[in-house]
Amino acid sequence: MGVFYLASDPVIHYVKSTGDLTEQYTLDVSSLEYIINPFIQSYADVRNFRQEIMAIDAEETNNLSEATIYRGKILKASAPLTILGVRVSFEVVPKNGSAPVKIVKTFKANVQDS
Repeated sequence: MGVFYLASDPVIHYVKSTGDLTEQYTLDVSSLEYIINPFIQSYADVRNFRQEIMAIDAEETNNLSEATIYRGKILKASAPLTILGVRVSFEVVPKNGSAPVKIVKTFKANVQDS
């Protein structure tokens, strides 16, 4: 086991509506259940959690190195997006006074129609 893992895949709710921004993706933050390694908790504090959806325009999937990345807890677009996953970041602060370490990881998400 590493520093942490998630109990299950994060959930993103998708709604198609009318208007200029017809596509909406909303991160269900309550679907993120962190399991922190108890060994790590003995030697460091884990804090400053941040979660956000990572996506690109569906038409840009052929050239990911130049694609515009959209991120946030709620994404609204005029065309469908390709969801890359949910990015999770936090700091691990050693109890011995050493400098904090930032950890960032992206998880595959379940996109559900709402």
